[in-house]
Amino acid sequence: MNIPTSFSDRFLIQAASQYVYEMSFSNVYKDSVFTVAMNLKKDYQDRYIIERFESKAFNRDDHRIDIRYIVFKDTKTNEYALVFQGSDGSISNLFSGEDNDWSNNLSNAAHLGFPNYKLAKEEYEYLSKTYNITAISGNSLGGAYALFIADNYPDLRAIGLNAAPRVFGTHYKINKNATLLLTSTDILSRGVSLDLSRLKNDDLEYQKKIETAVRIKEAYGIEPYIVKRSIPYSNMLNIMVGHVTSMRNYRDKMMDLYNDNFIFYNARIIKKHKEWKKFSKYLLQKTYKELDQSDYRFFTEKYIYPSLSEADRGIVDTYKSYPQLEDFMVFDLKTNNIMDSNGKCLLHDNYAIDDSYDFVNNMELINSKYTKTKEFLLFNSFFELKSVFEDEGFTFNKKKFISLSLKLSLDWDWMFAKMFIDMPLPVKLKTGEFLEQNLSFVYRVNNNLSSDYDMASHFSKKDVENYVNDLMQVVNRLINLHEEYTVLYNNMISTIEMMLYVNDHKLREDQSLYTVSGSYKKINIDDLNHLDLQMMERQLELAEKSIKSNKGFVEEGIVDLAKSLESVMQVILDGLKSQLDESSDPKTLKLYTQIDALIKNVDLPSFLQMVLSEFEDDIIAYLLRGSVALNVYYNFKQMSESNEMFLTHLMNLDLYMKKNLKESQYTLFSKHKTLIEQLVNSEQDIIKKIIQIK
Repeated sequence: MNIPTSFSDRFLIQAASQYVYEMSFSNVYKDSVFTVAMNLKKDYQDRYIIERFESKAFNRDDHRIDIRYIVFKDTKTNEYALVFQGSDGSISNLFSGEDNDWSNNLSNAAHLGFPNYKLAKEEYEYLSKTYNITAISGNSLGGAYALFIADNYPDLRAIGLNAAPRVFGTHYKINKNATLLLTSTDILSRGVSLDLSRLKNDDLEYQKKIETAVRIKEAYGIEPYIVKRSIPYSNMLNIMVGHVTSMRNYRDKMMDLYNDNFIFYNARIIKKHKEWKKFSKYLLQKTYKELDQSDYRFFTEKYIYPSLSEADRGIVDTYKSYPQLEDFMVFDLKTNNIMDSNGKCLLHDNYAIDDSYDFVNNMELINSKYTKTKEFLLFNSFFELKSVFEDEGFTFNKKKFISLSLKLSLDWDWMFAKMFIDMPLPVKLKTGEFLEQNLSFVYRVNNNLSSDYDMASHFSKKDVENYVNDLMQVVNRLINLHEEYTVLYNNMISTIEMMLYVNDHKLREDQSLYTVSGSYKKINIDDLNHLDLQMMERQLELAEKSIKSNKGFVEEGIVDLAKSLESVMQVILDGLKSQLDESSDPKTLKLYTQIDALIKNVDLPSFLQMVLSEFEDDIIAYLLRGSVALNVYYNFKQMSESNEMFLTHLMNLDLYMKKNLKESQYTLFSKHKTLIEQLVNSEQDIIKKIIQIK
């Protein structure tokens, strides 16, 4: 099986989720393209460089092309990769009728045509006249561009990361070189699979029982490659990370923590800084416009970060090294391409090692990425738990380990209103009625949820303190266990490196040259009696019980809201129709066509009922937002998922060692591998005891 490109899947994923977005971070970086170039150099030395980029809409031959991308060059092979950026701009442009990403996304959702797919294909064809493009990738809308081009040019290696679907009524083609790569908590692909008109059987109750991956395959037309990573929908930042798969800017987390204690931290900053008037100026500016790059960095680094509590600063520090998707995943050791669950590469079946030096470097890379992921999850959990004991004083909003109430808060009023701000008066009035109905619905839901959620009656304050202290001990023990893993894995790398060197140079074998496998000290948590309370699990169970007991009421309210929203769209449609009689404005015509198609083609009540079914765990996470227990629970889930991936890496390593080592060498290697497997599995056992993973 021939690999179609010299660009690895690891690179194509990282470029799609990180580099191509960094290119547009003008509010974060002084020179965003230079930042991408420096990150490329750091991550891949001088192997890959930026050859060409378009960071905003541009014109060619009097045609406007609103597609953003980077063309990367592989300096070793002179091959090129085209990587597309996803949707740009504000979601408030959704009903603008303009030629922008979000307005075009509305066309796709309404089952209309989408001209940008054709434009992306034409741009690829234009660029390929100059560059030998062998690979394409992208995230979201950019991922859809990549897969659409691959449908027409199947020899390209293509990765669509959490990609949008093709135009309604069409599907992506099955192609061994193209991969629809999804993360398990991606909001877009899961949402697409809830549009019953994209599925053969449009029966609501039937589709509620069908697995997500099955619906996604039917909606997209191809089998998805799904990476399991449990990111809670507890805030918009997490939802975005779940879709884009990278943390675009750790300062967003810093600002979330700052906003949680807005009054307290502002008072601390003003009291501490002599130039508090300058801070007040920035604060005022921030309320009505985005700060420019230099002011934003100064505002966050000079004022916000130093004012945070010790635990909050620790949390921010962990987010500075947030594991992106390419850190979280494991890849084939020879090619850095994606693998199946048995450790076999999807693009090749040749496990002969061509370059021992590169192979060992890839082992070290896997080790560093796995360590980065584990350290984030462990230390983030530690500082989250530590924050429970922090009480900075008057007006400080102390964090709670468990949530004492469930609170639904659909804070979309301003965002929703902005979408219709330029609409005629009847539309604004109808929108106001809808928002009033939404507030009434939320109020009634909160009352019902609160009456069924009685977490406070289950555990005393002392119970909580003891449980948190025990959890902190677990985290510390897992940190120590990971340090032991690091020693064992480094020993294994040294042994394999020496074995490959001996074989490459046909040297006489001497067992004394190889590092002894060693051992590790097992840890247990049997002495931590308060963990038997299963407090994190109990919180989720009670929230789930409350949701289920109110399911009928919530579904009924959701259906009423959907019908109300449809009436808003009908008023918009009527208003637009009257404008069309007087004007042929293309924006008005486009929006009229979109709204008309939405009303006719999308069964909104059924869609929202499917949302309640598909996103039940995510709704629970949202209801428990702000709970430290929720964050720690999901960190432990991700630890377990990361360990499962690492065990797949060991299977991949075993395939290479069987092929390239002598029998005596393989026996010694197997001892190393078995010991590491035992260590990872012992950690898995501890995690499963704490969060009761089925």
